[in-house]
Amino acid sequence: MSRYFGHLPEADRIKAHKLQEDLIRQNRKLWKGKSNADFYYSMLILALWKMQSTREILSKKTALTIEEAEKRAEELRKRRVATFIAIKKDRKKKASPKASSIDSQRYHLVARLRSDGLSWRDTAEYLDKHHKIKISHSYLRDVYIRENKDREKRGDKKKQTFMPHSRS
Repeated sequence: MSRYFGHLPEADRIKAHKLQEDLIRQNRKLWKGKSNADFYYSMLILALWKMQSTREILSKKTALTIEEAEKRAEELRKRRVATFIAIKKDRKKKASPKASSIDSQRYHLVARLRSDGLSWRDTAEYLDKHHKIKISHSYLRDVYIRENKDREKRGDKKKQTFMPHSRS
């Protein structure tokens, strides 16, 4: 690194010292227990290493032809898309807390209220007032219908055969 520093023009040496100063500020916690000279010298070496690696990367970028650059960009794009799809596939769909409370706990209550003639709005208001479940009437209806279909698919013996007659 000292040879690299020696071959740098004066403007780049000044940049190296400015980068060293920034690194010293960033890594003050590492300073504890080290002598000042060792710490400052290690930050200068780190600054030179960063400058050299940046120059190497930039020189490699300019050495690429347009076709190679486009090919690498396309490969990178494909890898990113594949990673994104894999991550999305691995994610488990989280159920809404409101929907899960209707699904498991209050399904039969909603069915009973609906069979008693309450509208979806009245049912939602009843759940809010007496069970502290704040849910819109349209979302309640959607969750109820979805749960009803799921129970039919499972062949649930306790399923409610009542289907809503209107959206009111």
